[in-house]
Amino acid sequence: MLLPVVLAVLTLLVPGSGSLASPSPDNPAAASQIIVILAVGACFMGAALTVRDLVGEKEIYERERAAGLSPVQYLLAKVGVCGVVVMVQSAVLIAPLIARGLPDHGLFGSSTLEILLAIMLTAWSSACWGLLISASVRSPDQVMPALVVLVMVQLVLCGGVITVNGRPVLEQVSWSFPARWGFAAVADVVNLRALNPTATADPTWRHEGPTFAVALLLLVILGACAVALVLPLLRRVADER
Repeated sequence: MLLPVVLAVLTLLVPGSGSLASPSPDNPAAASQIIVILAVGACFMGAALTVRDLVGEKEIYERERAAGLSPVQYLLAKVGVCGVVVMVQSAVLIAPLIARGLPDHGLFGSSTLEILLAIMLTAWSSACWGLLISASVRSPDQVMPALVVLVMVQLVLCGGVITVNGRPVLEQVSWSFPARWGFAAVADVVNLRALNPTATADPTWRHEGPTFAVALLLLVILGACAVALVLPLLRRVADER
């Protein structure tokens, strides 16, 4: 639970007088920097939560599987518990931003709830990918390098650090990562182009309800795809046993 607290403090360290509700004359990129911390931080929280789960419980799972435990039930239990935990973590992560300033209205209602939903789904989707890493590695020692690579790739491809829109291959690869759509969802809610005129004209940052809904839907799809890939790996463990 200390991880979201540390990440929340980092959002307060972004220089400038602006926030996600108003532009910053002394740091035009402040809003983009805050959203990068939110999106990549959510991915880190989610992946770190689950990346050791399956590989760490491998022997226990093998015994329980032999006793009749269903891989589907086991996996869905993991996914469900992760959903509850990331909900709490996401609330902690965005709490300081409420004091710093959030838009009065969102695309459908409360901007606070919309940003919370975007961060929560980003963390949950990354948690599902953490489960995939955990099911793929052979030992806990292999977890940390894979986690570092996953987080660093998402930092680069989220769209807030370098321009990915309009760059062939790079743009298409970025669509596969939760940070890309988590960043886009928050950018939609706060109208990033108005807060940071220097930001690139990314079509996923349109401050429109349908664009926001598509970003959330893709986060759910990415998480579901990761879960679908984990299931045959769990069955393989049982077969090898």
